[in-house]
Amino acid sequence: MKLAKFVGNIFIMKNLLLITAGFPFGKSETFLENELPIIAPYFEKVTILAVCDGLADQREVPINCEVHGLHIQDDKQLKLKALALMGSKWVKKEKKWIRKAYQQSVTGMHQKIMLMSLAKAKHIQKWIKKNIEQPQNTVAYSYWGDDAAVALALLQRKNFFAKAVCRVHRWDLYPSVNSFPYLPFRNFITNHLNTIHSISEDGIVAIADEWKCKISSVELSRLGVKKQVFSADQSKQLLVSCSNVIPVKRVELIVSALEHIQSPLHWTHFGDGPQFDALKKLAQDLPENIKVTFKGRVANSDVLDFYRKNCPTAFINVSSSEGVPVSIMEAFSFGIPVIATEVGGNGEIVNNNNGVLLAAHPSEEEVAEAIAAIFEATPEAYTKKSQAAFATWENDYHAEKNYNGFVGELFG
Repeated sequence: MKLAKFVGNIFIMKNLLLITAGFPFGKSETFLENELPIIAPYFEKVTILAVCDGLADQREVPINCEVHGLHIQDDKQLKLKALALMGSKWVKKEKKWIRKAYQQSVTGMHQKIMLMSLAKAKHIQKWIKKNIEQPQNTVAYSYWGDDAAVALALLQRKNFFAKAVCRVHRWDLYPSVNSFPYLPFRNFITNHLNTIHSISEDGIVAIADEWKCKISSVELSRLGVKKQVFSADQSKQLLVSCSNVIPVKRVELIVSALEHIQSPLHWTHFGDGPQFDALKKLAQDLPENIKVTFKGRVANSDVLDFYRKNCPTAFINVSSSEGVPVSIMEAFSFGIPVIATEVGGNGEIVNNNNGVLLAAHPSEEEVAEAIAAIFEATPEAYTKKSQAAFATWENDYHAEKNYNGFVGELFG
């Protein structure tokens, strides 16, 4: 049975199973809009399984992609199935791992999380067994280190697929960023998936230090974005940010910092969330020299189009936790310098050459100083930062380079 073949200069593998948390439905996981068109041509057929609550508008996907949605309802029936797994050997091993590796007592919350995760994983596993016809000719790829990754690990114990891998980003990587600081079955997926692809070097460290797992099967596989028109412009005095308006993103800190800016400046924010109304109300008290535009949630293509037409001066991200934000990669692809906090993988992409790297938890005055450092820099200094920003994208976050390399790892 041949797994792959050459067609022209492209090495074609039989099938890819890509499991997402919503893509291509709705507006989530915009990063896959860059990745999928590059990796899909390497496969004869791509099956996308979106494990999500609803099937909203579907975005365009390559012609060889077949899209399915799987809604796993978090209801009484699922909870009963989860309780029935209490005696599972995987649950017993997980409890042992918590006690031994994490040196923690197994609490009721630990049990609830692991049981629900396993129940959802088995639901995904059941769908795969029913719908994937040639698993031995298939590479399985979970975009997140979540319940889908657990499902793939359950199957890959017996080499169900040609290869089974997952990516890890932020919430599926750092236990501490979750409301209860625990991620289930980390040792299980590390042992049974062929490869775990971390989008940052910091993530590899976290797997060793926080998961307490071996990293021999962990690879650095950076995300990437497409090349854009070099359009950063200091004279525009335009600051942009793009994120959900939720506590971890600390968008209100930008408002507080702007209160200290004396010169004229226009801040435009893309994104919404539970704190959006409160943020807009807070911004009403900014001084007259600060103009504010809230764009709300828009398509990623609209954000990029705005950058092309309006030539922002700088991009800002003041999150308390990150992986490596695609929003920063996108800014760099336009040559836009970035201000960011040193959390997660931010320190791997932002530095004082291509922007300003702040402390993990800066004061509003420190954020204001960083904004002023870019907006009030000499034209020569600003040009150097802008050129360094574009070079960072070109060297480390170029979509074609990174995703072609990722496919090579899948075939390896």
